[in-house]
Amino acid sequence: MAKKYNYFFGLSGHKKRQMFNNFALGLVVTLGLCHLEELIFFDHASGGLIVMRALQYAGMAFVISIPRMMHKTWRFDVPPLISIFIILYCVCSLILGDGLDLNGRIAWWDELVLMETGLLLPLILLWQIHVAMHLWSDYIRLHKSLIALVIIFISVGMAACWEVIEYYYFTLFDPEHITAYPVYADAMTDILLLLVCATVIALYGLVRHDALVERYRPQPAPTKEQ
Repeated sequence: MAKKYNYFFGLSGHKKRQMFNNFALGLVVTLGLCHLEELIFFDHASGGLIVMRALQYAGMAFVISIPRMMHKTWRFDVPPLISIFIILYCVCSLILGDGLDLNGRIAWWDELVLMETGLLLPLILLWQIHVAMHLWSDYIRLHKSLIALVIIFISVGMAACWEVIEYYYFTLFDPEHITAYPVYADAMTDILLLLVCATVIALYGLVRHDALVERYRPQPAPTKEQ
């Protein structure tokens, strides 16, 4: 008996990632609308919280759309690991964490989401550095040790900026959160966790430097047949 053809596994790697990203985009948009409807009509949440949640879902929808835009515009295929971490963050943070309130129900859920963020941002940064080194090879030549240091410093700097934004968000929209939790200790714990995650990705970049140089090489633009 002839083996039944499987449409999904018969596609190219790019087509598979495109289908996966489309599914994730539809999932985030659908559940985001359901969550906003719940906040407006059932929870009667404040206008500031509704706007913040809407911006979060819009931001995640934009992030999920980035791989397709980059492939169409610059012929870059986003590494599968980065796409997986983006979708995991959307599901764990927005859908499960905020939508189903696992942040409040499970004590360690916030740390899990933070760890995903701490691995995702350095991965994106590592990929972008290698892409930039190919695009502007005449101007950018970085040793792998310097790349590792750049990843760590920028990741920790972004973590510090996020803690400042989070503090002012709670000041404006949820002041009780600040009085209930020690903000300074929470911020230092988050930055330390992100430092550990950035160090792990930096070490990964050191060990796999030669392989990453070839993997992140952009595809040549298609040429028209004469």
